[in-house]
Amino acid sequence: MAVLEVHKESDYLYMVYTPEQNNLDWLRRKFNDADTYFLKKTFLLNKNEIEFDSDANATSITFKIAKENHLDEGVYFLLDKYVFGISFNFYIAEECNVTEKWFIGARNTSVLRIMESIGVSEDFFVGGKKSESVSEREYKKMIKSLPTATELNKYVTSRLCNELRNFVGIKHDSESEFHKYLRQRNEMLSNGDVSENDYADFNLKRYESVLMNLKLMLRDENAYELRWEKEIVKIIQVLYPKYVVCKEQVSIKSSKKTPLRIDLLLGDADGNIDVVEIKRPHKMSLLTKTNSYRDNYVPLRELSGTIMQCEKYIYHMTRNAAETEKRLNLKFKKTLPRNYSFRIVNPKALIIMGRDVSDSQKLDFEIVKRKYKNVIDIITYDDLLRRLQTSIDFFKQNAVVRNSHENARNNKQEMS
Repeated sequence: MAVLEVHKESDYLYMVYTPEQNNLDWLRRKFNDADTYFLKKTFLLNKNEIEFDSDANATSITFKIAKENHLDEGVYFLLDKYVFGISFNFYIAEECNVTEKWFIGARNTSVLRIMESIGVSEDFFVGGKKSESVSEREYKKMIKSLPTATELNKYVTSRLCNELRNFVGIKHDSESEFHKYLRQRNEMLSNGDVSENDYADFNLKRYESVLMNLKLMLRDENAYELRWEKEIVKIIQVLYPKYVVCKEQVSIKSSKKTPLRIDLLLGDADGNIDVVEIKRPHKMSLLTKTNSYRDNYVPLRELSGTIMQCEKYIYHMTRNAAETEKRLNLKFKKTLPRNYSFRIVNPKALIIMGRDVSDSQKLDFEIVKRKYKNVIDIITYDDLLRRLQTSIDFFKQNAVVRNSHENARNNKQEMS
């Protein structure tokens, strides 16, 4: 099995690569045909910078991946942007215990190039005393959360199983096996939750994490098909921290035999509930222009239908509120917090669907959103991106002010 090891020496970080069977002949042949080679699809090697030992029995090669930089906040290693194929600066504090897993995901996926592809352009710091730095533990947790090869295989099997089920009988329930694996893995990862002393820094990292995840979701919807709603829940609870309880796919009685199924039921600290309806981010617009309404923009059928669906949820929930409360509290009794119960007091709906409207549609879209008294908000996925980014900018600005005040206080103490 091939081995990659990180070594610190003098002013540099080096990667030592030992291939399977300790044989470098195949790599020498690669460099006979080309000047460069992507090792593990992550490290771009240049043959002019790779020194093969003159000993024909050499079993490994060594190449630089980072150079030491002395900053005001301490010593950081700056990764070689050419080697990693990125355009942003990635700094690692000197005291961090760096391994190859920091850079390589399942199936030789380059973690840093994924970060590049989703728009990371600012300097990125791991560890050390930088105010905007991600802690080493938090970064490792992020890496561990990436899909493993097993998860990817189970996902592909699950998707294929769902398609084949329409044509032939399937003996194994691959989808259930996939969800079971995800639950077990999430439980395992949750045991290593990070406890942050600085609440403000924790908030910043939390917002940056969900923003990065949302960008990945919008970039490849299919990869998140089976857990789309779960990921959106994380974003909602970051943007709307008043909600402490979330239940998915909740059924409520309707005037027909078939019950209505709510995507998400959210409860605040007092038990008051609201509903959330989630639609995938289709490319189609939410509004359309018709001559019959004097060139005004009106909701398209999907938006109008979603609003009407939410109105029905709220109507049937409040129609017999006491009975609905009783049913919900009985159903979720074992999973609700102690001394907590749902209450139906003027519930509202939150709708998440679609992408940005055009500049000419924005005014009419705002009017549409304010028209329905039972709808808290209609949010596009681009709205989510902007709200998260605005919050991140706010936290960063506060961090600068906080550090400035702290430095001034420390200087005053030293002078006294």
